[in-house]
Amino acid sequence: MGKTSLAQLVYNDEDVVQEFNLRLWVCVSESFEVDAILQRIVDTATGQKQPSFQRQSLCNFVEEYFTREKYLLVLDDLCNLECRKWDFLGSILEGGASGSKILITTRFENYAIMMSRGSFRPPYVLHGLSSPQSWSLLRLVVSGGDQQLANEPLNTINVEEIQTEVMKNSVGVPLAVKTLATLLYFKYPQTEWLSFLRSDKLLPADHEDGILKNLKLNYDYLPSHLKRCLLLCSLFPKNYKIDVQVLIYKWIALGLVKSSPNGSEQSLYKLGLEYFMDLTCRSFFQEIKRDLLGNIDTCKMHDLVHDLAVSIAGSTYTQLNDPENEITGDTCYISLNHDLWSPSEVASRLAKAKRLRVFSVQPEKSTKWYQWGTTWDESSFETLVSNFASLRVLEFRNSGVEMLSHQLGELEHLRFLDLSFNDKIVRLPDSITMLRNLEVLDLFKCERFLELPKDLNKLENLSILNCGYCLALTHMPAGLGELTRLESLPCFVVGKDSSVLDHIGGLDELKNLNNLRGTLQIENLARLRVRGTTTALSPPLMAFIIGGGAHLKGKIHLQTLSLRWDDGRHGKGIREQIQFLKGSEEEDVHFDENLLESLRPHSGLNSFYVTGHKGRKLPSWICSLTQLVNLHLGWCNVQHDLHHLQGLPSL
Repeated sequence: MGKTSLAQLVYNDEDVVQEFNLRLWVCVSESFEVDAILQRIVDTATGQKQPSFQRQSLCNFVEEYFTREKYLLVLDDLCNLECRKWDFLGSILEGGASGSKILITTRFENYAIMMSRGSFRPPYVLHGLSSPQSWSLLRLVVSGGDQQLANEPLNTINVEEIQTEVMKNSVGVPLAVKTLATLLYFKYPQTEWLSFLRSDKLLPADHEDGILKNLKLNYDYLPSHLKRCLLLCSLFPKNYKIDVQVLIYKWIALGLVKSSPNGSEQSLYKLGLEYFMDLTCRSFFQEIKRDLLGNIDTCKMHDLVHDLAVSIAGSTYTQLNDPENEITGDTCYISLNHDLWSPSEVASRLAKAKRLRVFSVQPEKSTKWYQWGTTWDESSFETLVSNFASLRVLEFRNSGVEMLSHQLGELEHLRFLDLSFNDKIVRLPDSITMLRNLEVLDLFKCERFLELPKDLNKLENLSILNCGYCLALTHMPAGLGELTRLESLPCFVVGKDSSVLDHIGGLDELKNLNNLRGTLQIENLARLRVRGTTTALSPPLMAFIIGGGAHLKGKIHLQTLSLRWDDGRHGKGIREQIQFLKGSEEEDVHFDENLLESLRPHSGLNSFYVTGHKGRKLPSWICSLTQLVNLHLGWCNVQHDLHHLQGLPSL
């Protein structure tokens, strides 16, 4: 009925945001366990995963914390409720500062009545959409979101009968209406809609069983490749915010995205994005979020869609979060989202999964596993790697990994390796260059990571290399430019002495990487500055040669370019900025101006960031960026008249 959607509108309302010092959203769609709910409340309130407390400690923390703050707490999708447990939890939550509120959503009316006792207000029961509203929603979905097309009269004499059947089958439930719309999308309104809506294939959506059956019918009509893509999503917990780019590259790594048979050169990622949009149009994904440039960023699955995926997936796809989930010889895909077991216990439970293709350790981004007792050390990691040679996707996001086993190189089928948010990793084993099939290497926010392997160019199939926020990274390796299949390189770090040390790659490594898309940030450009006595060529000419070697103009798929003369790691105070501007030597000013002039991007760039640039003028080509939406000049010495930027139509 749109309970969560309505709660989100309330939660994000501007007046509500200003009214409450603390807002907490906790999903309780799984089993109703007081300790687990209190732990989630504590983690959400503090913004990071806290050590696992005993119940009394949790109660004390919540009561003490909430007494100080005027809070709004949303408990979303409450189910499996026991009266005794609710009375206990409610008594703890009622002790907040004056004006605090608790908002609860549930699918079960008897639960709402039970909770309305005491100080809780009577439940607000959401009713389904009216018949005209249901019909308008169905027409909009069938029309692919085209409102004008949806408003056109339906070319059939049975419109009123069809509307009646739509209401009968959906009872105004938005998800049910959308499901019907996707089922009708490939049928003729004049000859097939009415007969299909009256068939025994459908059940009225007045109970969950009816919605699930219709969802299952929607699933049955999917092409086989989309079915497999959807089932992989059963590995996510309910209400999980899915990173769409990561999801698509997992599909690619598992061979679920196939090249077009007509010989088209369309990238696999674009094909995967088409798969995602197809599933979205069929109502399997919702809450689609886009970034500032309109790219799809995240999504979620409705709880009932998730239930459907889990029920179909069976034991082949398993979440280790539930102790009752059984691992068999048929289990090929496993996820683990919290520290229910130690690494040794996990390895023991995995023993039967001899054909394991996906192992995903992916806690919430705000948690740090090693802070609360679970660390994947080298021995635990080695045990996992040595037993599962068929792995294609290995995801150890934010899992406390410190050292990686040299046996990693034996995973010859591995295509996707995510080690992001592990801030104790310093280096990768050299054996990683043996992973010739590797397509994704994600090291995002491995803050102590120092350097990439020297022979990284052997990973000839690499599509994504993410070193963003690797704050200790010193340089990019020589030979990086040979990885011409790279589509995503969010960060390129200019190394010291790249012109004289063979193992350090210079800007010319970017020359042939013309498939790059999305964002490219080049850091430490100040390291390229040369003085007149250090070279036979003048510094301005050197700047043109060095910058031109990157050939940024040829990277026509880039949307965002960030050029940083610093390392981007530490903010500068006002005094430091003033001192920086006063201390600009004339040679550096001219060098930076010429270097920036030579780093010309393609004219379709959407966002352009310049930081730490000592030049006094902008490049001559700035007004050619006719699709520029964002221009950011930070900690710069630009003294150029900016009025001519008014000629950029989208800025």
